[in-house]
Amino acid sequence: MTMFIKLDNGEPVGSPLLEENVRYLFSNIEWPVDLTPEFANSIGYGLYKLSQQPTIEKYQKIEEDRPQLGSDGIWYQIWRLVPQSDKEIQEVTDRQAEVMRQERNHRLFMTDWTQIPNSELTAGQVESYANYRSLLRRVTQQPGFPWNIEWPEIPE
Repeated sequence: MTMFIKLDNGEPVGSPLLEENVRYLFSNIEWPVDLTPEFANSIGYGLYKLSQQPTIEKYQKIEEDRPQLGSDGIWYQIWRLVPQSDKEIQEVTDRQAEVMRQERNHRLFMTDWTQIPNSELTAGQVESYANYRSLLRRVTQQPGFPWNIEWPEIPE
């Protein structure tokens, strides 16, 4: 998939366009079989290549930077990693905490039946599940919450 980017005084501006869209804009000219940076420049565009986004770490975000011109005459998409703001960090942490609370609640729900009178469990099993459920309720108090949680082992 060939892409183009508009050039203004030799500098990229705006968003990249698919070849078919640029061909539509310049349907009145003859296009070469092999597209070259020189041809693209002659119509006020540059050839453009997408790149894979880098992997982000916790509390980072990705921003698209200004494209860079390669030695081959093609403009390349550039990414940069930037730290999140304090507000963004708080939002991400709050979302993670909510996800972990939902996981905890699911684990509690899956063991609700163990605390019903007349279940087929022994008194020891009921107590084991009660202890397990108590540990689940305390996961939000762990020092690593919400990012590093040591989930208790479910009783046999």
